[in-house]
Amino acid sequence: MNEADTPPQISHNSLEPHRGTLILVLGILSLVMCGFFTGIPAWIMGRNDLRKIKDGLMDPEGEATTKGGMICGIICCVISLLSIIGIALLIFIGIVTGVGLLMASTLSFFIVGVIAMIIVGFSETGRWSLGQAMMMEHAGEEYRARVISLLMMTWGLMPLSMLPMGWAFGYFGAEITTFVTAIITLLFAITSIYWAKSLSKL
Repeated sequence: MNEADTPPQISHNSLEPHRGTLILVLGILSLVMCGFFTGIPAWIMGRNDLRKIKDGLMDPEGEATTKGGMICGIICCVISLLSIIGIALLIFIGIVTGVGLLMASTLSFFIVGVIAMIIVGFSETGRWSLGQAMMMEHAGEEYRARVISLLMMTWGLMPLSMLPMGWAFGYFGAEITTFVTAIITLLFAITSIYWAKSLSKL
């Protein structure tokens, strides 16, 4: 075979050095503690570097670690995004519940009361389902049984709230009591926006 027919050999020394270790570290950190801050860079850097490796522009020895880091970054971003969406839904549901109670307390029409109670019923069902799912997601595996036990205990103790609520209904009237409950619910839901970032890091 002539030298002209021999395909050129590309030396690894002439290739751009891979960043597989760095990307893998960023990906692992995103899952452990840093979230989006290192997850997004791991995803973007991993995708770009894998393209360079495929095109023969970067050292292929780092392909495995680059893929691993990128996958960790993708997983972290998806989980973090779902957590943010879940928290946003909880806040929205709280606002919807407050608006429903506000409608029931201020508008003296039967059909409005029916619509308001339907809104409250749907929103509360969503809040309980989503809230339980998020608590199980963020609770450590060894604490999940305790967390669900405490949650069920609060559910079981809920009828006790009828004592002060019954007294308030009798003393202040149903409309005022429901109105105050609506305002408290709305305030809690709206102020939750300010500490939602802390919840997303749990």
